[in-house]
Amino acid sequence: ERERVQPVDDVLALPPLPEDVVALAEFVAAYYREPVGLALALARTIDDPESVASSLLNLAMVGTMRADFEDARRAISEAMHIIETGGSRLNGQGLLTAVAGLAAANEDWSGAARYFGAAETEATISGLQRDRADQDFVSGHMARVRAQLGQAAFEAATAAGGALDYAAALADARRWIQHDGVPAVAAPPP
Repeated sequence: ERERVQPVDDVLALPPLPEDVVALAEFVAAYYREPVGLALALARTIDDPESVASSLLNLAMVGTMRADFEDARRAISEAMHIIETGGSRLNGQGLLTAVAGLAAANEDWSGAARYFGAAETEATISGLQRDRADQDFVSGHMARVRAQLGQAAFEAATAAGGALDYAAALADARRWIQHDGVPAVAAPPP
């Protein structure tokens, strides 16, 4: 599997990102995949669905950064099942953030902005903000989305996502993951 990993700049046509964002993404992708997997295994061992969902969402973000979109989709799908069957809204907010990043990585610009808007609404409702790693993950993607859509279209799509109620936002994200979220950009096979 490591043979498929390529530098993010070789896989995605990215506009220049701040060096600290690129450095963080490279660090997380290289270093945290194994610890996140261990955290997921521990959460499964102690049968803690909330921690399982949280670990899966972290794994999805790492998969997105590694351009392993299918792995990211699988992790999001499993986390979504947990969240939809009684999981916390905080994990729901994280799921919408992960889907926003994955949509951006797959060049679904309006979808990415929509899920970002839904996640932002959840943050406002809950009063809880993303941790630094999640914020860095999504802010880099949203900068690309804003550049591709233009400010007015970005704001319109973000507002449309923000107007969705929680259940509708999750249902929209589920549809995207199951049907529309086919990777458009992926690392070539080894």
